[in-house]
Amino acid sequence: MKIGQKSVTGQTHAKVINDFVVPTLHTHFPRGNGIFQEDNAAPHRSKVATAARENAGIVTLDWPAQSPDINPIENIWAEMKMMIRCHSPPPSSISVLMEYATGAWNDIPPEYYRKLIKSMPRRVDAVISANGNRINY
Repeated sequence: MKIGQKSVTGQTHAKVINDFVVPTLHTHFPRGNGIFQEDNAAPHRSKVATAARENAGIVTLDWPAQSPDINPIENIWAEMKMMIRCHSPPPSSISVLMEYATGAWNDIPPEYYRKLIKSMPRRVDAVISANGNRINY
């Protein structure tokens, strides 16, 4: 995975886990019943990232490799990118990009998330029918 021109390493991903994932899970799942989902990108599978998840007691959802069709976050990213590209002028710095991205995230209505969640059974059925091959979601 690349952010800008910088490759994300396992060490960087472990820092993201510790700095953002752990506090978010504690906030939203104070009883410790949250399940974390991420794809199988190399930094996510690294020893250091795996150790960070295990040390934090994070339960992860098993997820097939290269499965964007059944990951609704991809739809959210696409929506956010479209919203950010509509800004004039375009972002001129990382801080402006962060401002636009935060605004886009906050402006996505809850109905959109509900629609994506409701689409999951259809997505899974379609992937099964396509023998795991790409589908149109």
